[in-house]
Amino acid sequence: MSLGKLDYLEVVGFNDYRATAGVWYRLLDLGFRIPAGAGTDAMANFASLRGPVGMDRVYARVPSGPVKIESFMDALKSGKTVATNGPLLDFSLDSEKIGGEVKMVGAKNVVFSASLRSIAPLDHLELVCYGAKAVQRDGGRYFVQELKMNASRDEGEVRGEVAIEKSGWCLVRASSRKSEYPILDNYVYATTSPIYVTVDGKKPTSHDDAEYFVTWMDRTMSMASKYAYWNSDAEKEFALQRLAEAKKIYEELK
Repeated sequence: MSLGKLDYLEVVGFNDYRATAGVWYRLLDLGFRIPAGAGTDAMANFASLRGPVGMDRVYARVPSGPVKIESFMDALKSGKTVATNGPLLDFSLDSEKIGGEVKMVGAKNVVFSASLRSIAPLDHLELVCYGAKAVQRDGGRYFVQELKMNASRDEGEVRGEVAIEKSGWCLVRASSRKSEYPILDNYVYATTSPIYVTVDGKKPTSHDDAEYFVTWMDRTMSMASKYAYWNSDAEKEFALQRLAEAKKIYEELK
């Protein structure tokens, strides 16, 4: 990711969405602009282990007019996306839409709006921000505000303000604690890609997140160096060199 080889991250796929999002947030904290994507790993020729083909999917906002694969891919790479196994979300921050950037001079309160439509009931509709004052959730790393839904917990229309203190990002996510019919998954989950926030022209920073990925790279390099099935010594050396380059980038972000 640090080497710029990634167009998006499959936040919603054959994984634990919350765990994947936790790693994704750490990358966003370091200033990497990584859109949310999705994809279904389903075996179509026998009973699926978890949901049908097309359960996990990504929606992208494309320009009006005929839809072409090129415009979809551009929107995906630009982060104008919602990744979901069911719920549909929309989000704006200071009039910027999903994938946009809010540029500010100094800290201030910023207006946001969020909307939700779902075919299954949810337990949480949340605004998540890095760069606003953190609250004691998600380990106290992020500002997380619970947003109000209707009595059936399948719709929501919310407007409010968030106090931005430093450069970072905001997104909206929705989830259930358990499986909810008719979504045939472990739990219901959806997330927007971020809207990025730049305060006084500075990039987001996080010593703890940089250290996390330095440790990650050390473990990856150790495992790769012990792997016995490289095609050649040159291939092994090239791979280890690229991993070392990625580690150096994280070290420089500490």
